[in-house]
Amino acid sequence: MDFDLFHDIDPVNSLNKVIATDKGLELIFAKFITGEHWEELLNPDKESAKSRREESAAEVTAATEKSREAAEKKRIEMDRLSVSEQMRIDGEKRKTLEDKLLEEKNKTIKEIFSEKPNREIFKDRTDIPETRSSFKQNLSFTAKRDPNLPARESTANEPPIPNPLRPLDGPAHESHPLFLKDKGDDFFKNGDFISAINAYTKALKVDPKFWQVQMNLASSYMKNYNFDKALEILGQIEADDERVKAIIKIKKGAIYVWKGMLADGLTEYREANEVLQEESVTQDIISIEKRRESNLLKLEGDNFYKKNLLPQAIENYKKSLDIDFENGITHTNLAQIYLKIGQTQECVTHCDLALKYITHNQLLKVKTLLRKAKATEDIQFIDQALLIDSLNLEAKTLHAEFLEKNHYEQYDSLKAQADELLKTAKASDALMIYKKLLASSKEDEQKIALLTNISACYLLIKDHQSVVSTVQRVFKLNPKPSVRLRLLCRRAKAYAALGQVYSAQCDLKEALAFDPDNEIIKKDLALLANSS
Repeated sequence: MDFDLFHDIDPVNSLNKVIATDKGLELIFAKFITGEHWEELLNPDKESAKSRREESAAEVTAATEKSREAAEKKRIEMDRLSVSEQMRIDGEKRKTLEDKLLEEKNKTIKEIFSEKPNREIFKDRTDIPETRSSFKQNLSFTAKRDPNLPARESTANEPPIPNPLRPLDGPAHESHPLFLKDKGDDFFKNGDFISAINAYTKALKVDPKFWQVQMNLASSYMKNYNFDKALEILGQIEADDERVKAIIKIKKGAIYVWKGMLADGLTEYREANEVLQEESVTQDIISIEKRRESNLLKLEGDNFYKKNLLPQAIENYKKSLDIDFENGITHTNLAQIYLKIGQTQECVTHCDLALKYITHNQLLKVKTLLRKAKATEDIQFIDQALLIDSLNLEAKTLHAEFLEKNHYEQYDSLKAQADELLKTAKASDALMIYKKLLASSKEDEQKIALLTNISACYLLIKDHQSVVSTVQRVFKLNPKPSVRLRLLCRRAKAYAALGQVYSAQCDLKEALAFDPDNEIIKKDLALLANSS
């Protein structure tokens, strides 16, 4: 919106305002030179005013037309340059393509003329076979079995055609147990164990005795850490083959070991090995026996830990690891002790080893991640724990504490930076940081401190109206008397700059009530009294 004013105004004066009313916009402007032109604010000559309006309208029309013509010329020039640039780019692409074609052509010609001729083809052949000799073959006559049938017809009985399984719904191939088993196998290979469970379960509805599907379903539940359901499925399998029974025992034994039931797992492995007689199973039995021996020392360490005898507990845990270094439970217990005594580096080391060797105990993995998060003060390990168990109360509580701690650390750092900028009179930069902190602050004490400093920034950049409104916001939060004193003095300066002498005097008198011996306030009051 453009205005043609009769005289010059002060564009930076704080009294300039635009007020929206029901009848339209109310404009308030301050004169450029105070005290002049009072008698010329109105033009009593209507004809002169009308002529001035017509001249102003003509100037605006001419300026608009000139701007439009300039924009049109610029658009035409830009179109011309765009076409020229596109032609240049197309020419470069065409030249590049022609160079590549010429290079390929020259390369092909060079290859053709560089090839040496094969002179062996012009020599006489030495591998021609000998001429075939004649041979006489006698064929005997075979009588037909049935003179009334052609010889090509079979007299044997045709085998019976098996009845296909009745599909549950949809096309037969989509509900056939073999199709569903193959589908579940694909899901299992891709790591989608939930979909694999769904496919195997649907196949068993059609054929409940399909033991291969039952085995795969149990494996899917094991991969999904649902060990109880896996044991239930394995207990339902009816197999006659001894090797199949042995494999079932291996799976049961693995589940028992993962659940910490080493004795039961060892029994299953030994019974399976009587049939399988495989080296890998023998090695697993040895590993389980070592784990049992290692766990006995770990239990002694647990007892020492409960009695707060930490050196003895550490000694027993280390003996446990000497027997079975891959005992993840011992590593995580050691990490807990080192965290408790403040040796964070040792704690992190054993947490990493525990996470490496704990493969199927999700709850223990969550505890280890939380211990590593406490040692490193890194929230990413809490996030990993929540991905495993989103309802874990300890992880959620620790996550909230870390967020709050990070907020306070970031607050203190940014506020110190802003305070330093304010001390060096860089009020605009400090103001931006204070406003950012204010947007995320929730405590009244923080808001009071930030708003107090914001008022100082506004005073330095001479935004006096903002000083008044900011101080008013702080007073609503009930600041301490010492803070209120500083705020009253700042608002008094702002009122004085705005020409509101009475309001400035009221603020200084209220400030003087807090500090009756303050000579600076008394001096400012005297100056205001003289100016009024």
